[in-house]
Amino acid sequence: EGMSVDDFDLELSKVLALFIDGHSAVVGGAFPDGYLPFRLERIGDRYTAFWPDRRDFVDPSYPYVTKVDGMSLGEWRAVLQVMVPKGSPSYTTYFTLRYLEYIRFARSLAGLDDPEEIEVQLESRDGTSRVTTVFDMVFDPPRVETWPDSESGFLDGNIGYLRITRWLEEAFDEVDTWMPQFAGTRGLIIDIRDNRGGTRSVLRELYPYFVSASDPPHVANAARYRLYREFPDDYLAGRNMYRENWNGWSPAERTAIEEFLETFDPEWAVPELEFSDWHFWLLSKATKPDAYDYQGRVIFLMDRKCWSASDVILSSVKGLPNVRLIGEPSIGASGARIITTLRNSGLDLYLSSMASFQNTGLLFETNGVVPDWLVEPQPEYYLQNGADRVLDYALRCFDHPRRPVRRLSRNGP
Repeated sequence: EGMSVDDFDLELSKVLALFIDGHSAVVGGAFPDGYLPFRLERIGDRYTAFWPDRRDFVDPSYPYVTKVDGMSLGEWRAVLQVMVPKGSPSYTTYFTLRYLEYIRFARSLAGLDDPEEIEVQLESRDGTSRVTTVFDMVFDPPRVETWPDSESGFLDGNIGYLRITRWLEEAFDEVDTWMPQFAGTRGLIIDIRDNRGGTRSVLRELYPYFVSASDPPHVANAARYRLYREFPDDYLAGRNMYRENWNGWSPAERTAIEEFLETFDPEWAVPELEFSDWHFWLLSKATKPDAYDYQGRVIFLMDRKCWSASDVILSSVKGLPNVRLIGEPSIGASGARIITTLRNSGLDLYLSSMASFQNTGLLFETNGVVPDWLVEPQPEYYLQNGADRVLDYALRCFDHPRRPVRRLSRNGP
């Protein structure tokens, strides 16, 4: 009594933001209508603004945004982080920008006046000049769309291009349709930019092309789920994850797990009495023994919008001899989300139920997956028919395979 559902949503979201769970959220409340008329994306330490239909920048001579309503983008991030779990830099950047696009809500958090005009300071490409422009607020919420809008096929130079926008049923179809056709290509680009998850099981269809039958099974993910009376002993079976003593492991898989545990050093000491035994996700040729051994280099394109199943998949292929990851660090979220509908408010509460680790020992949460070669897009990438620096760099790697932009360590630049 005395608190509206929307206010309860806000306060509960602030509580969840104190933690690191990348899948946590409160869903069902309403934001006040009133949105930025343009989209925002981060480019390095700057921010670009473009029209939602991607026809152009809001001002082609000044493609970067420095202030909105008199506040710098850094100041806005500090205000809006009260709503965002304490995840990786990619995670907090992505979600604070999305909240800022809900400008009427963002103003309420910042304690600003709320006129229907928005004052925006724009900056030239070389950073030497700025202009201030006033835009009208719009009342249709921003559309969530996947970018780039490219399709699988062949690129110049006999390079295969596999575009996977979500790890859902259509991803299985893309793999089954295109991988047989890519057998004769001299290189393969798998573009998963802006892929926000789905099922990791797709990788069990794709991974066998990257290894041979003589390669040992690969422990790709280790996790422990939170103990709860309603969770069965095989709670993680839907993710093909099982305990070390599971009777379904082959002798080779048992050996792989034993060797993995000899060096596995998780960064967080999971409370023994509150979580299950370790569960493992293994990959090998055995999941698709008829897959041919792809002979060329394989490059995954990634960005700061890859998360959930994309995090797990990127981590699983990183380090394979013929695979490289190019782009920006991923978001970092792997938690076996469950949804609870709260009785009184009717809001849906999203919370994760497992602690999930990369095979390096790092949590997915707060870290994400770091690319082998850091290559950031330029502003034009977000426009229709704009140049794609990340894809262009990947294509050059097939002719100059020893030419990195910037190598990254396990923990980042």
